[in-house]
Amino acid sequence: MFCIKVAFKNNFCTKPTKILTFCYGKLFRNKFWELQIDADFNYFFNIEIDALHPLHGRDHAGVYCNLTLFGLSFIFSIYDSRHWDTETNSWINTE
Repeated sequence: MFCIKVAFKNNFCTKPTKILTFCYGKLFRNKFWELQIDADFNYFFNIEIDALHPLHGRDHAGVYCNLTLFGLSFIFSIYDSRHWDTETNSWINTE
């Protein structure tokens, strides 16, 4: 598992991030995907790939990717919809 982040921050901007569009869907029984496009002028450039979160052992475990170029941010993630029970060290099934 790994986490990579490279960013060039715009320190002169204080605008809040605005969500432009958001969509999601189901891949498998407990796996979902999300795509979000934001207006984020706080970064000139930002690339972030977070696979540090294991695919089990935490709530909504999965992979997260963010690419921002001159204020337009694309965020994509694939995650598990279940919660993790630390006492039994397994997924909590809601079905």
